Amino acid sequence: MNHVLYVSSVLAFLTLPIPLLAFRLFRRTPWWVVVLSMATLGWLFVNAGVRFYYDHLGDLLATYGDNPPQDLLDRWSADGAKFVFAFVFGWLYALIYLLPWLVLYGAAHGIHGLFTKPPLAAAQPGAPADAPPARR
Repeated sequence: MNHVLYVSSVLAFLTLPIPLLAFRLFRRTPWWVVVLSMATLGWLFVNAGVRFYYDHLGDLLATYGDNPPQDLLDRWSADGAKFVFAFVFGWLYALIYLLPWLVLYGAAHGIHGLFTKPPLAAAQPGAPADAPPARR
């Protein structure tokens, strides 16, 4: 069960920017909501992933009884600072992971803007709707 929770938390972390940026693109969610949601939920998923990973390793060790493989024992006992770093810097991992997604968002926003811009004549205040566009 811990393995399923571990994989679920990693997948949730990896796919978290998609709905957040989709809400920003289509619903015009404010940037502070997107960044705060990414930091908070990302921190939660990072901590859950680390916690469930080591719980999963503990479950694997329990299946071997008194004679577990040494490499599994080493992985389980070498948690070191992973719990602390996830707890303290999990929000930073999430915000750094958001950066490449912002590049994709910029491209999607540009493409979305091409199809949703109003006609040029309607965009100029005071211009009649049937007037040709002004030359610059």
